[in-house]
Amino acid sequence: MRDLVLFVSCAAVLIASTACGAQEIGIDGEQVGARTESNETEQAQPQPNLEQEQSAEPLTLSLSAPEVCETKAARRYGSSQLRTNEDGVRVRQSVTIGWNAEVELPVGWQVGGGTPPYTLVIDGETRDVRGAYSGASGRAILGCGASGSNGSFFEERHSVTGIQRFYRTDPQIDSGLQSITAVVTDANGDTAEATVGVYVILDLGTGTTGDILKRGETYRVIGALMTAPGNYEVRVGGIAERECAESDPDPRCGDNLIDFGLVGADAWIALYEDDGQLHSRRPEADGSGGPAGAAGDDLTAAVDSLVESLGKLPTDGGNWR
Repeated sequence: MRDLVLFVSCAAVLIASTACGAQEIGIDGEQVGARTESNETEQAQPQPNLEQEQSAEPLTLSLSAPEVCETKAARRYGSSQLRTNEDGVRVRQSVTIGWNAEVELPVGWQVGGGTPPYTLVIDGETRDVRGAYSGASGRAILGCGASGSNGSFFEERHSVTGIQRFYRTDPQIDSGLQSITAVVTDANGDTAEATVGVYVILDLGTGTTGDILKRGETYRVIGALMTAPGNYEVRVGGIAERECAESDPDPRCGDNLIDFGLVGADAWIALYEDDGQLHSRRPEADGSGGPAGAAGDDLTAAVDSLVESLGKLPTDGGNWR
């Protein structure tokens, strides 16, 4: 009888050993499949913890964005409301809700390593119009030329447009490099940071007399792209209305002109208002019409630079790189 009991016990051990070796353990402790081989005499090997292996990888973050983004200045958004003035009279007054940068700037992110879940802060914001930034990859919708650190908030002001991003103060959008920084935080509190640059081109529309184009920056005015020289700011001038004389040989003698002058110098170019084509310049390409000597050469080179930039996007050689 003692021999029979010993035989049953050994059989139970053999069955238990075979059952335990028949399945693997997944990332979250779930059974994910059967072994193709089993051997009751084989020593059990420790299973790798895939979650620990993943968390051992350093946390990384990368960003992607278009090289150029064109936009107009931010627009004031407001409404009129009935209020009681200091005399106790009910009056309708304009109330500013915020400023809105209408052009959207898509910025993609990709997280590697670390331990999920991930949360992100991109350009000072934790969300966009679609919701919170989270996950290993995604796309954020930012304002072109406007920073969320300016104080942004999200509201649904109209049933058609849905949720919109507003800024508490005018973000003062201008041409130049917009540097976008993002920070990702994983489940362990570890962080990683990445930055991407986007060149913002401010569209001034038809332009307003006195508008200034900053040195070395690219703008769109009256539909034409132009980049101010690196050593001069450019002032948008007024519109010159022209009439054709009876014997005027100029086929465009009746077209209006708008001039762009170098600030602090007697130098300018004049463009046709309707299509931005060059009409005239001072100094001329040969330097005539300007001062002599080194000063004249400097002005000629600056005007050359302005003329050559017409219709061209910023290049790799520009200061925005």
